[in-house]
Amino acid sequence: MKDLGIPIHLRAVVHRLCEEVTVKIRTSDGLSESFRSDIRVKQGCLLSCMLFGLYIDKLEESLNSQDGDGVRLGEFVIKKFLYADDLILFVKTTLGLQEHLYVLKHFCKTVGMQVNISKTKIMVFSNKRKQNQHKFYFEGSILEEVLDYKYLGIDFNKNLNWDGCRKKRILGGWKAWYALQNRCREAELWDWKVSQTLFGLLVLHVILYGCELWANNTSGSQWKQIEQIQKHLITSKFKIKNTVPYDIMLSETGVAAIEAIAMVPLISYLKRIGQMEEGRWPKAVFNDTLCKRKKTWMQQNIKWLSK
Repeated sequence: MKDLGIPIHLRAVVHRLCEEVTVKIRTSDGLSESFRSDIRVKQGCLLSCMLFGLYIDKLEESLNSQDGDGVRLGEFVIKKFLYADDLILFVKTTLGLQEHLYVLKHFCKTVGMQVNISKTKIMVFSNKRKQNQHKFYFEGSILEEVLDYKYLGIDFNKNLNWDGCRKKRILGGWKAWYALQNRCREAELWDWKVSQTLFGLLVLHVILYGCELWANNTSGSQWKQIEQIQKHLITSKFKIKNTVPYDIMLSETGVAAIEAIAMVPLISYLKRIGQMEEGRWPKAVFNDTLCKRKKTWMQQNIKWLSK
């Protein structure tokens, strides 16, 4: 804050706000006794996000000033993703990643920040079956290499496919549906319109989270697995035999297939990208000539939406 020219009296106010922070933890038995937290920034406080942002900006400057490699995206070279307190480092070589980790280590030591080693993972994106033989170190500890990783609720796989993400969406959809079914039974809520609305709000959002990424290359058999959740809603509400064709169920109840519903957020997302100003990364992908080749995200979208 001093480097940004913030007056000393305002810096003193911020310092006092972060002094002797006490917290309570909410449990199934209620709130715990208050205790002191040495983390210094307050959980859920808007000021905490701003203070962290001021700190993390210096890391971004350090990474950008480094000559290390990154991932090329059109005319851009991406070295990191920053969202809240999550950081992803992108490199193409093992040496480049270790250099980035050294920059991160130096930055943390300079500003007094700590990295949660247990949550820090390495993932090598490759279609090759051969395992990576390199080890990466941070502050003397070997970082764990994983086959998949969740970022902002989306499961990414080292083989560059969305099978694992789809399976978790389906599993999450079944859990959400069974939870809704139990709640409706407890409340003696049998109205179809209400159940349909609740299904859309509480179940479909779980199933279709991130569908802008994974829906376009979902096979017919995979969509059939997803549609089974909505089919179960219809058969349980109207006591219909499971042998009745799903298309007839949709026609009689006036419900749209989940696959058709998934097209709506994708079209909306493509529209937002088209309206973005030049220089944004999603816009760069949208305009990149690679998107016109086969088996790319944009080509798969065109094929899927033209069904």
